[in-house]
Amino acid sequence: MKRASSDLQIRSFSDREIISAMGDLGGGTEVLASDLATRIFGLNGNDDEKVHRHAARCVTSRLSWMKRYGLVEKGDDKGTWWPRSGASSFATRRSGAPSPQRSRTRLKVRSWS
Repeated sequence: MKRASSDLQIRSFSDREIISAMGDLGGGTEVLASDLATRIFGLNGNDDEKVHRHAARCVTSRLSWMKRYGLVEKGDDKGTWWPRSGASSFATRRSGAPSPQRSRTRLKVRSWS
């Protein structure tokens, strides 16, 4: 996992890394956005409270986008999220591997000679 620099940027982390961190923290159960922010940004008790709040807002914003794409679900309690059932395979699949749901069609190549 990457370590945060002095400026926190959620875009430095892929969806796969975020889902993987959710799995590490919750094991498929609900995870607090603040705990997830602490984990992925490498924050500790010495960091300022404003830094923790900012990181949690960044993570919440990213999780909201991931919810639109069906990767995570929002919990009933404030700040809780969990990965959807298929998200764990998304997190462990290699980035170059084709999705098992994607149909494999061949394109016909025309010769113009």
